Amino acid sequence: MILSFSSPRLSGSLVAPSSKSYSQRAILLSSAIGGETLVTPVSGCDDEIVSEGVARAAGGSSIREEGSGGVRITPPDFRCPGSVYVGESGTTYRLAMGLLAAMGCTVDFNGGEPSLSRRPIGWLLEALSRCGVSFSPPKGDGFLRMDASRVLPSPVDAAAMESSQFVSSMMLFYALSGQRGGTVIRFLERPPSMEYVEVTAEVLRSFGMRVGVTGKGVEMHGDVRSPGTFHVEGDYSSVSFIVSATSLLDGSEVRVSGLNRQSVQPDSALVRWLERNGLAVWDRDVLVVSGGSTGGIEVDADRTPDLAPVAAAIGISTVEGGQGS
Repeated sequence: MILSFSSPRLSGSLVAPSSKSYSQRAILLSSAIGGETLVTPVSGCDDEIVSEGVARAAGGSSIREEGSGGVRITPPDFRCPGSVYVGESGTTYRLAMGLLAAMGCTVDFNGGEPSLSRRPIGWLLEALSRCGVSFSPPKGDGFLRMDASRVLPSPVDAAAMESSQFVSSMMLFYALSGQRGGTVIRFLERPPSMEYVEVTAEVLRSFGMRVGVTGKGVEMHGDVRSPGTFHVEGDYSSVSFIVSATSLLDGSEVRVSGLNRQSVQPDSALVRWLERNGLAVWDRDVLVVSGGSTGGIEVDADRTPDLAPVAAAIGISTVEGGQGS
């Protein structure tokens, strides 16, 4: 028996969905400050939806606008929620903890998946505890009760942490609690996925703050205010599979709009790799990916964990293979 296979081709155009790394931070921040903020576009993934739920629990309104594809957050006088539901979103759980602590809230956290409560969070609890926040022993579902009624912000040292989200949570904490005017977080060692710390810094800059992130730590100056409209850039992680598949299929061409060419998202590393291999070019603000021969790929999974599966797919489809570290 002889089997023959014809190589398929991919062609077409797509708009990258919104980056939840940006939208979640912007939605949560908008819930705690004065003034109306339109966060747009928002694709409506589960993580974004639970972040909207936190905003509503704090007394704000969250209205989806069909025309803009965004979410309009209108906070009245902020009120501390008695409880918040974080679904299965570890990002919302960690970021909301820092934000609600800054507002002096006593709150029960609840989630839809018990395994979420078992994800690493120790450094964040320790950092907030140093700032006067207390935590009750985990409830039956594993989630925590936080009491920030005696919050007293002070700088912290960052070391031996499992997630950059701990730093991002503390950045929201300092932005809203009044601890600004210098270094608020000192890095004793580089946090993992440092680029996501820079994502948080970019969001805070859009909300009027001056934020500096270096190898030594995080400096913050100024006050938080609504930008009116916060534009969410497209998500590199979401398009990485279609982009990598296009690059592996001869004769393919896919155009992707909505991405920020200068993005600090860690997964934009895939596009830079494709550019070096002659498989991706920018047509103004549109990324054009073509199929063809590729070299091997190497990714640092500590900095770009979401690219590890993509690197594996590329690795088994190329002569040089893939390598992760």
